[in-house]
Amino acid sequence: MKKLLFALLPILLMSCATTLPPAGPTNKMIDGADKILLTVDEAPKDAYKHFAQHLSDEGFGFENTDKTLMVIKTDNKESDKLNFSYSINASIRDNEGTVIQISGNATNPMLGDFEIRNRGAGGSLVQVSWENMLELAKSYPHEKIMYKRN
Repeated sequence: MKKLLFALLPILLMSCATTLPPAGPTNKMIDGADKILLTVDEAPKDAYKHFAQHLSDEGFGFENTDKTLMVIKTDNKESDKLNFSYSINASIRDNEGTVIQISGNATNPMLGDFEIRNRGAGGSLVQVSWENMLELAKSYPHEKIMYKRN
């Protein structure tokens, strides 16, 4: 039994090493960030309407929106870079100011579905999808940008 435990221990340690603990929100980019938080100078209802318009202007269609809960989920949009499509999830909250929380999912014929994160080597699908989502977020007028990892 001890031998089996010692044989499986390295596998357990390696699998734990790839999982990062939750972090943020922070104004510094963090490895593995999966959410972008924009603080905006708008009332939540205005931010909801304007951010939905921003997504539409960027070529996204909508899978689901809810004005009461102030959440937006887009349809998949093909990326201009590499072979993947991605969708954006946004929620607008009044948390000592209006905050738009942005996350996303992507899909590729070879990799399948994956969560958009600040992970991977430059030029990888995961990193390029993060850069697309970050560019989209930064192009919306905001006062402050922060990053979070779950």
